[in-house]
Formats: sequence, structure tokens, C-alpha cells
Amino acid sequence: MPPPSPSKKRRPTLTGSLRSDILLLSSLLHGKQANGATAGRDRTNRKLSLLAYISNILLLGTHESPLAHAVHAVSGRIESETIECLVCSENTRTAKSSTSVPWTQPLEPGKLSPVDDVANDERGGLLLAHWQDTAESEYYKESYSLEEHLRDVFQILSHITVAPNQLNSVWAFLYLIHRRAFRKISSRINEIFSRYRSLSPFEAMATAVRDGNFRPIFQPFQVTLDIEHAERKVLNQSRFPGFNDDWRRDDLPDGNYTVTVTSQNIGQWLDGFAVLLNYLRRFYPLPAKGDQSNNPRWVPPTSGKVVAAVYCLKCFLKLKPVLKFITEVEGMGTLLHDLETLPKDMSENQFLGQFKTPAKLKPKLQMLGEMMNGDSDEDEDEDDDEAEAENAQFANTGDSRPSPEDLSDDEDEEEDELDDELDDQPRSPATRLMKSIYAVAAWMQSVDSLTSRAQTLVGIQFKVNIYRCSLQPVRANTKLKEKLARCFPEIDEFKNAHVGKILRRFHKATIHAEAALMGWVHSAPNVYFIYLVQFLRSDVLQALIKDGDIPIAVSKKCCFLCWLLHQLLNDLNGFNFILPGTHNQIFTWAPPPGTPRRVLLRLRDALLQVIQRYSTAHSAQSSAESAVLELYKSTAPADVIEVEAVINREFN
Repeated sequence: MPPPSPSKKRRPTLTGSLRSDILLLSSLLHGKQANGATAGRDRTNRKLSLLAYISNILLLGTHESPLAHAVHAVSGRIESETIECLVCSENTRTAKSSTSVPWTQPLEPGKLSPVDDVANDERGGLLLAHWQDTAESEYYKESYSLEEHLRDVFQILSHITVAPNQLNSVWAFLYLIHRRAFRKISSRINEIFSRYRSLSPFEAMATAVRDGNFRPIFQPFQVTLDIEHAERKVLNQSRFPGFNDDWRRDDLPDGNYTVTVTSQNIGQWLDGFAVLLNYLRRFYPLPAKGDQSNNPRWVPPTSGKVVAAVYCLKCFLKLKPVLKFITEVEGMGTLLHDLETLPKDMSENQFLGQFKTPAKLKPKLQMLGEMMNGDSDEDEDEDDDEAEAENAQFANTGDSRPSPEDLSDDEDEEEDELDDELDDQPRSPATRLMKSIYAVAAWMQSVDSLTSRAQTLVGIQFKVNIYRCSLQPVRANTKLKEKLARCFPEIDEFKNAHVGKILRRFHKATIHAEAALMGWVHSAPNVYFIYLVQFLRSDVLQALIKDGDIPIAVSKKCCFLCWLLHQLLNDLNGFNFILPGTHNQIFTWAPPPGTPRRVLLRLRDALLQVIQRYSTAHSAQSSAESAVLELYKSTAPADVIEVEAVINREFN
């Protein structure tokens, strides 16, 4: 019998298929960092930037999952007469009660559907008019699905383009977004305290300064800031140096203020930042703790608290260069490092150190970032069916569902969608603090950047589609556990505590939204084209690939596997995916439908290389420039809300 042709030869696997290999290896490496330089966000790509603003303001969170709700990606085309957005969702786990599927089962394509009525500017105006409501109605709810929020956002943008008083509308939009995103904002504020052992980092820094633990500042820091009167009220109330007027006064003048940081007043500056942060936590608290039978209701903040929090965030943005300087004072980095929560148990690293790659699977050493070279001996079929015969031998053997301990919740492992600004410089304690603080302001900066372009959107037609590609719970049975045990031959009793954690991640895997979009666009012209034409709107696809470049925005940078997937697919396609950069971190990751086998092989081999020499180093940077808000330089108009009265009330 002749040997199989090279294009059909079976590839060795760890688990029975390349897809489940990737899922298992990414579960093992969850939270780890791949070697290699990170890739920065392309700030010059205007289409990508506009889509990124939309992506940010779609982040809301839910009561059950405030950090990782409706993870999504936004693509589309922006032309002189049309803005067409394609939003991928819902990247949420299917309920545990759902029927699980074998880990080797290929995935089916997702579904595309239009979001109707996005150009209803009249309803957009009513949504803004009711942003302060407390009783649920057609225009106000406590929680929104992504599709509901997506429709509302575009209706509001439609209204802003035709509103006679755009300034009133954009301020109402800013407040509305900060009220709807309260769960996620509250969680990000809480993360700051959690990072520093439930302490305010600024209070601890101020105490250390007063104890004389720092060298004198020989070169004082000065910067001139444009401060409007409502901001000045907040700065005066917080007792920042140079802002000592009665904060309750309503006649505080606008103007440029030159502020100075010296050895004598650095403690006062830190006290002021501590006050601002504590107010933010007061305005956006976490819900009271309850038990499973009495889960407390997590209600949106009142309109007054929203306004007060917005002005606290404005002050944080204005004072960004001051905070940047203070965190980089000699000795401050060591203090921040000592304040940070101790790292999690490092025994998982020791566990990974015992991973043994089977000899038949050891990949050729090569750069992880290499582009595809089009190996001729690899099958180009879309479905990963090389293990079909092996799967049949044990498809119905062992436990059909994971054990309860394998599926227990592990909430601290959710991937947050922080708006990372990472590069290849080592992340310092100072930049970790800056990143945590200014992640809370992501909605403000995105709303400002988006609405500042409202004038250019006049007469533009909006079209919005939503693509869903969910993943059912993956069945991790006894056979998979046996295969996992073969990777750790030096562990005599394979009952290690880490196994349950790995299988929990395996079961809770999702298809990352940007990966789902790339898989759909790549596969559509090929084997799934007939399916798409019949059941989906193929004109959306044609519009996407018409220009050759396909920007895909997410609210953060991409993970290691999404970035590598985009590199590999770009080498195969006649069009070019553009992503917002990568932080090179690895998370549990399921390949999207339509991923070619040769790409699956490269992804799997890349993970095998990482598990052999992964790095736990992280990297980041923070800009030292004061953030400038284009449309929110002055106080909100009085007919939107009485800002001074609100601040006087809420800060008492």
C-alpha cells in the first residue's frame, strides 16, 4: 500500500487534534508572557483609532462578570458617505448547564445579523434626555446587552450630528456612558486598591515621604495647566498645593495655573491624589457582599455621583504630568514595589517546569514572529480532522462531563480589557500605578475623541452588523486527563492541584473576538463562501476587504495568539488585517472556525516553544503628557446639570 501523500499525512498531536492542543497549551500558559518585543498601537491609523473609541465605550460589564463582559472587537469601513461597523460578540462563556462538546470537535461558523434602527436620531435624543432616570423605561435600564447598548450608542451619535446644541448633547452622552459602565468602572477602581493590599497607594506614599524616606528633590517640577472653575472646586476641596480657596465658592475663575512639586509639598500632592481616589471609590462602590442565596443588587450611581466622579477623573487627567513626576522620584519605585500585593503562588511555574514535550512533537526552533512560509506538505483543508480515527476510539469513553471540582468558578482569572499602552521597555512599579489609575478614564477619553468628530459625521449613513461566534463548554474527560499526564511524566501521582485549575480554564475557553472576526473574514471566500452567501450578508464581507486593509479594534492590545494569528493569515490572504498591537501575554484561547490547518500547526508549535522557555516579564509605559479633552475643556452647560450645586452636595 503506498504511503499517504505529503499533503494528507497525519500530524502528531498531544490531545488528538491541533485545535485541542492549542486549547490545552494556552490553558497551561494562561497569564504567562511570550518572549519577544511587544508591538505598539498604531496611533496614525485614523480608521483604527475611530473604531477603538467605539470599542471602548461599548464596555459595560455585568453584575456576574464586571471585568470580562461581552468582550468584543470592532471592524468596519469609513468612507465619505458611510460608516459601516462590524462588531464581534458575544465572547461570553455558555452556561455550564449547556450541552458540552468533545474537545476535538471542529467549530461551526458564527452568525452575522444587522443591528436595526441605528440611525434613529430622535430616540438618541430621548436616551440623552433620560440619562438621569432611576425608574426603568424604554429609555433607561440598569443593565444592557451589548446589542442594546450598541444600537443606543449609534442612535445617540446620529442625534449629536443633527442636534442644534451639540455641546449639551455631548455632555449628556459623557454622563450616560459613565453611568452605564458603572460596574466596570467600580471594578477598575477596586483593582487599584487590590494591587496595594487594599490600601490607597497615595496615602502610603505620603506617609513614607513624611517619614523622611526619600532624598530631597533638587530640581522642582513645574507645569502650567488650564483649569476651569468646576475642576478648581474639586482641586480646592482636595487641598492640592496652590489650591487653597474655599472650594464651595461658585465664582472660582478659570485660567492657567502653574503648579510646582518640591520636597516641601510632595506630601500635600499625594494627600490630594489620595482624596481624589477615595472620592472615586465612594462614588462608584462595589456592591455589598452577600451569599449565594442573597446576592445584593448592584445599582447604578445617582446622577450627582456620576457628575462628581467625572470631574474627579478630569482632575486626574489634568494632573497626569504631576503624578508621573512624583511616581518617578528616586525611591518611589521601591516603595510602590513593596506595597504591591505579593505575587500568586509560584508553584504553578514549578509545575510548568516539569512539562515534557514528546519527542515527536518538538518543533523546529524558529522565531515566533516569523511569517508563514507556505510549507507544501501541509494540508490546507479548513477542518482539523487529522485525528478523526483516533477520536473515534475513545469518543464515548471515560467521564462524559468534567468533575465538579474541575468546573468550579475561578473568577480571579478573568481577562480584563484594559486599554494597555505597552512597549518593549520593562514595566516599572510607577507605570503599573499610572496604568491602573488612567484605565479608569478610558471611557472619558474615548467619548471625547469620538464626539469631537461629530461635526464631520453630519450626513453620514450608519450601518451596524453584529457577528456572534460562541463556544459551547468543552468536554474534558478522563482520556484528556490521561493525555495531560503524559506531558508530566515526573509527577508520580497525577493528582496535582494545578490539574483542576488547568481543566477549569480549558472548559471556560472562549474565542477571542478579534480572532473570530479574522477567522470569519479569512474563511468566507473559501470553503464557507456558499454557506455565507446563503445565510449571511456577503456584502458586509465584500465591503470589508474592498480596500485591502481591514482594521480590527479592541479595547486593549491583543494577546500573543491573536497577534500571531493575524501575522499568519496576512501572509495567506490578499488583504491585510490591522490590529492595535500586542502585549504578548497568553490567555486560554480557542482557535476560531475556519482557521487553516497549517496555521493551527504554527500556533500549536509556537505554544510548545513558549512552554519550554516562557518569560514572566511584563512591559508597559505611560505618557507623561496632560490629557487634553477636546469637548470637555469647560464646565458642562447649566441646562445639562447644575455642576456646582452637584459638586457642593456630593463632596460634603
